[in-house]
Amino acid sequence: MAEPKYRYRIPPCPAYDIPAMESWLEDMAAKGLHLSKDGFFGLFTTFEEGPPKKERFRLEPTDRRNGLFSEEYDPEDEAVQMLHQMGWTYRARRGQFYIYSTDDPGAPELNTDPQVQALTMAALTKFLRKKLRDGLILTVLYLMLYFGDIIISAMLLLGTPLMLLFIGLMLWDLGRRIRELVTITGYRRQLRQGQPLPHRSDYRKAKRTYLFGKALRTVLWLVVVFGLLGRLMVTLADENYEPLADRTFPFPTVSDFYPNALVERQHSFMESQFYAWSDPLAPENYDFSEYTQVTLDGKTFDCWLSVHYHRTRWEWTARRLAREFVSQSGANLLEQTAARIFGDEPIVATEIALPGADYCAFFYKYRSHPYLILQVNNVVMQVNLSRLDSVTTYEPEELARMILSQIQ
Repeated sequence: MAEPKYRYRIPPCPAYDIPAMESWLEDMAAKGLHLSKDGFFGLFTTFEEGPPKKERFRLEPTDRRNGLFSEEYDPEDEAVQMLHQMGWTYRARRGQFYIYSTDDPGAPELNTDPQVQALTMAALTKFLRKKLRDGLILTVLYLMLYFGDIIISAMLLLGTPLMLLFIGLMLWDLGRRIRELVTITGYRRQLRQGQPLPHRSDYRKAKRTYLFGKALRTVLWLVVVFGLLGRLMVTLADENYEPLADRTFPFPTVSDFYPNALVERQHSFMESQFYAWSDPLAPENYDFSEYTQVTLDGKTFDCWLSVHYHRTRWEWTARRLAREFVSQSGANLLEQTAARIFGDEPIVATEIALPGADYCAFFYKYRSHPYLILQVNNVVMQVNLSRLDSVTTYEPEELARMILSQIQ
């Protein structure tokens, strides 16, 4: 027995366009391409080559889960056997629809009463509404509890165009779900009025638009996925970082904090390096770290300076980013509550009223390392200056005044 030959095609319409799907599958069968038991996977439909024949296809809605490995993926055996006795064969599933076919012209229709079929469509409508509602609730909660604290930071880290594309694709997918629900609701309304659904539709009219949209969406998702992976790999590999050289920065370095000391940069387990980049939201950005040995008044100690500097395009962006730095420190309500539950010491941010600064706050990590957040107009900085001998360098307010005098 010869091995079957398979052909792969992209469906010209969404699963919920029942007349179009039935018409397309029947036309494929008339060309000798018969829906395989492998059915639909990803973008493609699998067909087996065979002799052309006239075959009827019908889509039956279901409210059972559509996960490929779910026990509810295929219809129940009793239903399949009952329909088989009527001359219909279960072929595959696409989305929330089971697909049956028959080549017997005398086989009765699966549904002859629109009112009964409307009940099945009502169950699917209820399922889709619940699925859409749950998705919206989870999305809103996720945005509020997590993404809401990093929106500007994420855009600057991953790139604003990439993040906007990601958000746009999420809205696109949400729109597709809404359109599916609207279409199924329309079918249900038509059936309740006693009008049976048509089984033929000219799917070729919207084929190009549908395939173009599907291809564009796929390409854009690939751009987002590979873009995010590329950013992640570059960040982990430190490929964009450069060693510090004799150049100036728009913020103070260790030498500026200790003008009367001998400051020597060290090359050890802590690297002295920086990464500069530009973004539509912030034309000038620096991720800066400096590890030095400081000799002052006969004493020598190691000093570590870390600076996140952003000059944003608009002042409101800088204000938002400064608050995000505070929230990401663990000083937000959610993480403070979690710290108390698990017996950890919560991080508390303290604001400072500093003349000349639009916003100033600090918090401590690891008990003795102060982190300062400073916003002046459209410039925002997060600075950590620490002596590695655990001796306090400067009090946060004094440190803020020194930085303010340097950047003005």
